Amino acid sequence: MRNPDSADGEWPGTDLDDGVAVLDPVEPDLEAIASHRPDLILMTAAQLSFSQAYDRLSQIAPTVSYRRALLQDDGDELTGMIGAALGREAAARRLIASSEEAIEEFTREVGGLDGARVVFAQNHQGSTGVIVAGDSPVVVFFERLGLRVPTELARLAEGGAELGAVQLSEEELHLLDTADAVFVNTPDGEERFMDSPTVRGLDVSERGTVFPTGNELAGLLLTPNPATTGLLLDRLREPLTRVADRREAE
Repeated sequence: MRNPDSADGEWPGTDLDDGVAVLDPVEPDLEAIASHRPDLILMTAAQLSFSQAYDRLSQIAPTVSYRRALLQDDGDELTGMIGAALGREAAARRLIASSEEAIEEFTREVGGLDGARVVFAQNHQGSTGVIVAGDSPVVVFFERLGLRVPTELARLAEGGAELGAVQLSEEELHLLDTADAVFVNTPDGEERFMDSPTVRGLDVSERGTVFPTGNELAGLLLTPNPATTGLLLDRLREPLTRVADRREAE
């Protein structure tokens, strides 16, 4: 399936054949899917509507969905599951091992990240969702880099965190100052968020460590997995190097 949000239909790091189709990413078009006569349907990061149509999709072809919930599955586990479904378990294990090596090399090269407080957030319609739950894939990935969610924000998950996130109002954005860096996706417009008086007044903004992600990096952070580890680390290298340098200077 092609990327409906990309001008060329490509996903990050892909080079798809012309025959790869564009399908509705929100509502499953069962007729269109069936017309391609798939041998296997992978929907490990698909919208909830696809999961709700699992029984009908699985009648078209064997179907692999997420295990726990949307955007909450461990990328290594999903890779192993997909490898098993494709009969390529050994290739999946090699991919996972390669991902682990890339992460270790990245942390050695950048240095100075151990214990740095970093969060990923998404601002939409006046509310900012910050992913803080300890078992969320992006939090787990950050931890593998030596990063951690600030304690003040992590505590908010104790009251419940939908899809791993807690919502901050405009008046609560000061809590972002407990982080050394904030990665934020702004689908309503980057300037609208970054230029707001509240955000401009944050210490983390004045330090220059609020990093707008755009949809591509946001997608990589929401669904980290061994197949995209290299690309994700490439996107994170410059901002995290800045974080490490600032920590060393302080």
